[in-house]
Amino acid sequence: GGFNTGSVSIDLLKFDIENQKWSRPLVGGPVPPERYCHSVVNIDSNLVVFGGFSVEGKWLNDLHALDTEYAMNSEFKAFVPRLSAYGQCKASTNNSQMLLWYPPETTGDPPSPRAAHAACVVGKKMYIFG
Repeated sequence: GGFNTGSVSIDLLKFDIENQKWSRPLVGGPVPPERYCHSVVNIDSNLVVFGGFSVEGKWLNDLHALDTEYAMNSEFKAFVPRLSAYGQCKASTNNSQMLLWYPPETTGDPPSPRAAHAACVVGKKMYIFG
């Protein structure tokens, strides 16, 4: 994200609504490439990212999912998000709670590349428009 800020980032920030607190979660798996004008929807405990523009301005139609309830095991190496304008990373490798990026397995023809579109979830289905 970060359209019109002079840079594009892969920062992942979490806001705890109960405690009104921002944090940087510990993240594992293949992190999606930097992008902007993409969509993100929530399906169960997963956030699903689709499309957008790459940092080179290429239209994207890739799909990435973030499991927000992943149970880390001791063999998995974690990726701690880099520093950004929002301050230092507060993630801790001692914490067994982490989020995991993964490429969802899909079938059928993927949508054409697009950016600045809308997306929503109805039941267990994601719809994109635009």
